[in-house]
Amino acid sequence: ERLSENKFFTIDKLSKEIISSRHLYPILLNKKLHPFKEEIFETLHKQGIGVQVHYKPIYQNSFYREKFGMTCQDVAEDFYNSELSIPCHQLMSLEDAQHVIDILLDTLTAYSLKVNNV
Repeated sequence: ERLSENKFFTIDKLSKEIISSRHLYPILLNKKLHPFKEEIFETLHKQGIGVQVHYKPIYQNSFYREKFGMTCQDVAEDFYNSELSIPCHQLMSLEDAQHVIDILLDTLTAYSLKVNNV
């Protein structure tokens, strides 16, 4: 509920017909926060929040660049610039989830001050 409506990111909402293992909890950062994604990632890690990125566009890997040359897919780039996966697992306590949310929202609030009108 605390993550559903905010100005910092969006989340994909699953329809009630879909069953998910929920092994990832991806958030998509507001475009104005894209320039700070790596800093946000590092800041969260320094505070003990194990965020991850899923997934780097495959064409950015050296094997594909060598085999197929440089390319860019705008939708994949936009997703990669937006996506952070916050900790999520079946045994995570509500207290742990609240801790992650508190630090995430505090961190994003701090970075939003660096841009206008997030």
